[in-house]
Amino acid sequence: MTIGLYARRIQAMTKFSRFFLAAIWFFTINVEIVRGESPQRMAEMHNVLHRLLFIGITISQPQVREKLKKASAKAQTAVVANNIDEFPKALAATDADWVYFRYLPPMGQMEDVQSAGKRSFIAGMTVSGNVPDNWKRAIDVGIDGILTDYPFELAAMLR
Repeated sequence: MTIGLYARRIQAMTKFSRFFLAAIWFFTINVEIVRGESPQRMAEMHNVLHRLLFIGITISQPQVREKLKKASAKAQTAVVANNIDEFPKALAATDADWVYFRYLPPMGQMEDVQSAGKRSFIAGMTVSGNVPDNWKRAIDVGIDGILTDYPFELAAMLR
């Protein structure tokens, strides 16, 4: 599949509803059409766009999110909240469908995400390792997804 040309790497993102979502890392601001097709159009053609979440520089570059949304309104994008102080700006980003937490958010922030009609996931040092206690805390506050290097262990914990 040609989508691999547009991403530095793809990792599995385990969803609590057993819904598989692939996170696509863009490593360049230039997400222009290559070989006549954008990554979003390729994903639409293969009926997988609903399973892709564009991250990488997308999380911090509004112009990249704008290009992705312009190519396909169905493209799911995320904006990062590195800490609790960055959360209000991340939540207010109208070009992002997801809030990407790099810390364990409090319940109130998760309620704000849900009220805004967005989804959330957590990644980074807090959850990337084999850290079941942190996974459980993230689940308990209502996070929608966890990006970890231990998806099988996370899935086993969820059973």
